Amino acid sequence: MATTADASADWDGAVRAALVGRRALTHAGVAALSDDDLAAMGGAVGAVRRDVDRMLAVVAAEQAARSRVKAREVGLARRRGGGDERGMVASQTGGSSAEAGRLIEVGEALRDAEQATEPSGAAEPQCPVFPVVAAAVNAGGLSAEAASMILRMLRRISDRVEPGALSRAERDLVEAARFMRIERLAALILRTEERLDAEHRQQRAEERRQRRFLRIGESADGMIWLRGQLDPDNGAPLVAVMQAMVGQHFRIRKQAQDAQRAGHAVVVDERTPEQVRADAMGDFARHLASCDVDVLPNTGVTMIVRCSLEDLRTGLGGSVDGLGAGLDAGALRRAAAAAGVIPQVLGGTSIVLDQGRAKRGFTPAQKLALAHRDGGCAMCGAPPSWCDAHHIVPWSHGGPSDLNNGVLLCVRCHHDIHRDHWIIDATTTDVWFTPPPSIDPERRRRPGGRKLFDSLPPPPPRESASQERCAMTAPEPVAVGAADVVEEPVEHGPGGSRWRDPSPVERCLARALARHTYTRERRGGPIHARDHLPPLRQGVHGRRGRLRGHREPGADQGVRRGAREAPPPGGR
Repeated sequence: MATTADASADWDGAVRAALVGRRALTHAGVAALSDDDLAAMGGAVGAVRRDVDRMLAVVAAEQAARSRVKAREVGLARRRGGGDERGMVASQTGGSSAEAGRLIEVGEALRDAEQATEPSGAAEPQCPVFPVVAAAVNAGGLSAEAASMILRMLRRISDRVEPGALSRAERDLVEAARFMRIERLAALILRTEERLDAEHRQQRAEERRQRRFLRIGESADGMIWLRGQLDPDNGAPLVAVMQAMVGQHFRIRKQAQDAQRAGHAVVVDERTPEQVRADAMGDFARHLASCDVDVLPNTGVTMIVRCSLEDLRTGLGGSVDGLGAGLDAGALRRAAAAAGVIPQVLGGTSIVLDQGRAKRGFTPAQKLALAHRDGGCAMCGAPPSWCDAHHIVPWSHGGPSDLNNGVLLCVRCHHDIHRDHWIIDATTTDVWFTPPPSIDPERRRRPGGRKLFDSLPPPPPRESASQERCAMTAPEPVAVGAADVVEEPVEHGPGGSRWRDPSPVERCLARALARHTYTRERRGGPIHARDHLPPLRQGVHGRRGRLRGHREPGADQGVRRGAREAPPPGGR
């Protein structure tokens, strides 16, 4: 019986032979294929496309070099009627000038990497050399579009970042490109630039702010159109509200569908996510037109802003869940002044404290901790508002409601994992997915969660607890995530986390950020949407919103089961 790998190799040869022979591919022929053959053929065609793009890139780079000549000379592109190098390449491929530019960039990177390996005396590369990108493109594992995006960012910051950090970022981005779509890779590249070149974050924030605009008009058929782009300062609250409303719509629709299947006469809301957002815009406008207060009523919306301890000290700003770009320090101060923001301050290793509970469901605090670790759906990256916290080892089979037995998943991925028997390995900081043999015969582990967007270290060794299958088939109760705490003669917080007392400035900032929301909650008064911008991290406890501490780099990453829960806002 042929394996999936053998089938892929067979189809690769068949596709290349068909291209060489210019044999037409008909829909009827494709429709007759089995599911396995169709998937294998799609993968083979994709591999051929990457190989062709690599060849185009090499040719485009050389054409560009011959078109860029000295003054009073006529380059290749002008002699052939292409205008410039991009125009010449675009006319050859039938694509856009932007696509031609990407091909030229990738081809130049391949040329520079090749020249760097030649014996001394060869021409020196004109730009920084990125050998990992070049090797991935040459091996057919990285598309020209993804390579161009990575190269542009690395070149922008190459003169401002230490070479070792730049090399690590190059390696991590190439590895991440194997697992994610191009849209998610773009967000990861943006976050990587924010992290590596933090000193210029405010400059980039101001550049984004200057590019904001919104146009409104009426089309010929009477529809109102909107076109524009918002900087994170203006866009982050809008994204948070929209995602919350779409998530609520999905939950209500599922409840209605379940009731309908049970025989009840209910109406199912069949609006698409795009239609929900459009209706929300109208709701906002109608409310503001008749509202006599300066804020919208609370709808359970939470915009989570995260800031590391070092960023808090230096004022560099923080990141926003659901957005690639973060908020600069000024935007954070404005958000804190206009709303109740609960600080969630991260230590150097960005580890969330254990908040395990003895009861079945995950608490809101645990869900926030999972949202920090996973960044949304740990498998596909859907926004946190679309997701629910699920037990890896089922509660019915002994799985506790601890962070290292929890994972944030959207409905679709939750069903896919159980149907196809994926395996999930989880700790308090990482999530890894092992696909079934039907998807990957070698069963190579894939990173998931927020770790996929930050860095990609080698997969950690499996522990007995994390190897359990999450398909709800465990025959006996299984203990998950045994604590691996190194005892030290220092003060520890909940979950064995190591505390360091905050400075007076940090403590004052925490009080200022937290007091407004907590005061309203304790008094039972109305809490508006802007009051629920929490948290920069769950580190605010006690009656006065005292910032209890920060996790130190290198502190234990294990989870202490049965740890006492931190007191809620307002005290006990």
